Amino acid sequence: MPSQEPAVDDKDDDVDLPSEETGGITYISSTRKRDSLKDDSEALKPVIDGMDGIKISQGLGLQDFDLIRVIGRGSYAKVLLVRLKKSDQVYAMKVVKKELVHDDEDIDWVQTEKHVFEQASSNPFLVGLHSCFQTTSR
Repeated sequence: MPSQEPAVDDKDDDVDLPSEETGGITYISSTRKRDSLKDDSEALKPVIDGMDGIKISQGLGLQDFDLIRVIGRGSYAKVLLVRLKKSDQVYAMKVVKKELVHDDEDIDWVQTEKHVFEQASSNPFLVGLHSCFQTTSR
């Protein structure tokens, strides 16, 4: 019986978005070694900046990413597919509008979510936090 997974493309240059035919799911062949899935993000220093009072003068900002498309929306935020310009690495970026974060409960929610993503960064099976920054409105 033929495999249900698409053929693995060895090109690292291009970013292939999941096709509509697969329901937006990208398949990774189980024959690939774990080391081959590592990305260049180790060369990038994660930057935490914002509500928790940590200030870092140099780091990543919105200008360092190409916005590709919206991949999700929620009541507080939307999630964008983005590409880091200096490495062509693809990430999901969650954008929270500051005008929607009104009271202490909302601020606690944002800080808790950030903390959970930071903790998940060390687990290879969970989505982690690569970097965090803010603009004047988001």
